[in-house]
Amino acid sequence: MSRTVTLVLLDATGRPLGALPPFDVPEPWWQEVHSIVDTVRQRHGLEVTVLRLLDADRSAPPGGHVRYLAQVVDAPAVPLEPATVDLAPHPLRQPWAEAGGPARSIAWATGELSRLGRRVTAVAQQRTWNLSAIWRLDTDQGPAWLKQLPSFARHEPEVLGRLPSVAGLPGDTNCLIGVPVVLAADGEGRMLLDDVPGE
Repeated sequence: MSRTVTLVLLDATGRPLGALPPFDVPEPWWQEVHSIVDTVRQRHGLEVTVLRLLDADRSAPPGGHVRYLAQVVDAPAVPLEPATVDLAPHPLRQPWAEAGGPARSIAWATGELSRLGRRVTAVAQQRTWNLSAIWRLDTDQGPAWLKQLPSFARHEPEVLGRLPSVAGLPGDTNCLIGVPVVLAADGEGRMLLDDVPGE
């Protein structure tokens, strides 16, 4: 089962531009956005950041025709279709779902990795939905992961840090139990995790 995607674009300032023509992606799960980003790059030469799901033709995943809001840095050279989108603020909307929100989070993560002596070589958006947003940051010392959470889950970095002792393991042994090491957390929902090899 695949998913048909329509991507409504905002420019770098958050102004609506229009929508790309619909296209299919292989993953049916609505929160998976890495194939959306890859498809738009390959077909249109655009770098996009998916902000949030706007609507769908069914009540729940998987599959269907799903509309997303995305932001571009450079103006697209491809013709766009007219599209309407409600950009009014909403009290429950997460920071990563707002124009400029992902860029601020990536800047924070890049700064934290630099402080740790790791240079970022590539950034790839993986997921975005109401419960979290996840990016992979490749560095000169291996991958790291940025995860951003809503306020009710901001305890997750502390829980991850305590798991080795709860499991009765000495020291910094998170990787032995398949739990990533927390490299940094900002107390506002962002956390930077070291990679755990495997699937």
